[in-house]
Amino acid sequence: MPEGERTEPPSPRRLERAIQEGNVPQSPELTGAIGLFVFVLILRMYYPRFVASWQRMWFSVPRSVSPETALHDLAVVMLSTLPVLLVPLIVVVLCTFVLSGVRLYPKRMVPKLDGLNPAQNIKRIFSLQSLEQMGIGLLKVALLSVVAYFLAKDKLVGIMSGTQDPIQFLSLSASILTDILLYLVAVYVLIGLADYAFQRRRWWNSLKMTKEEVKEEMKSMEGDPTVKARLRSRMRQYAMRRSLADVKKATVVITNPTEYAVALRYEKGMVAPELVAKGAGWLAQRIKDEAHRYNVPVVVRPELARTIFRKVEVGDYITPDLYQAVAAVLVEVMKKKRQGSRT
Repeated sequence: MPEGERTEPPSPRRLERAIQEGNVPQSPELTGAIGLFVFVLILRMYYPRFVASWQRMWFSVPRSVSPETALHDLAVVMLSTLPVLLVPLIVVVLCTFVLSGVRLYPKRMVPKLDGLNPAQNIKRIFSLQSLEQMGIGLLKVALLSVVAYFLAKDKLVGIMSGTQDPIQFLSLSASILTDILLYLVAVYVLIGLADYAFQRRRWWNSLKMTKEEVKEEMKSMEGDPTVKARLRSRMRQYAMRRSLADVKKATVVITNPTEYAVALRYEKGMVAPELVAKGAGWLAQRIKDEAHRYNVPVVVRPELARTIFRKVEVGDYITPDLYQAVAAVLVEVMKKKRQGSRT
């Protein structure tokens, strides 16, 4: 495998950077097809109203209709076209936001001066990608033409051999043509879905990384002060949650009593008592609360609590110089437990 081959999936950081720059998968074919489908569907639902409105306009006006009535009919016709024009436009805008993400891309709003360079534009026109798009466009036109031919060949004969009444002819033609358009646009939506899948795959492949790029990005993230601070914060939170969860396993909690709290666990056979949790300030209070919750004995030994807090880390055994003092505390705790069990 070549060393510089892009085989690794894009990292979250690379994806976020691409999205911020407006580099997102787009398919004008799909958004246009959906808008056109909604347009034809609404037209199919509204065409009887169109026919009635235009009939009043063109066949009733010459028959001594007052200007007020003519203006009213014209207003009705114009208002009846609003849903057909506005709803598809709204649908196209919504589809664009859904497919590319509901966000603005400031970098794409900045005009690029290289777009005014004639040499660059000529190269773009005659590039391999432009030729590929032109070929795909011709295939789509051919496919839609074949579908339109098979849908229309019988129905158009029915229109031409039908009634000669202009109103009925207009109504019949509108009904048949909208049916044909609806099927054609449904096929176009399928083409748009395939185009979106293709564009998304191409976009994903364009963002793939080489193994070397992955290593370099990991190094840069490790050196990023923001990332380091976030990692340290998460580690502190995890350590705090783990310490509080381990308090219930403790044999005794030794306190200052207000500033420090350390939780020790000791069982028969252990080399020495183990520090399972420690805290100062509000965390010390949380440790004492957890101890009371799980009936862990709390003993006040200010100097011993401070020494253990400074010298021992969570998960480590206490140092030998603390054996005697801690042993005395454990003996006291055991005595109290035995006395409590007798009573």
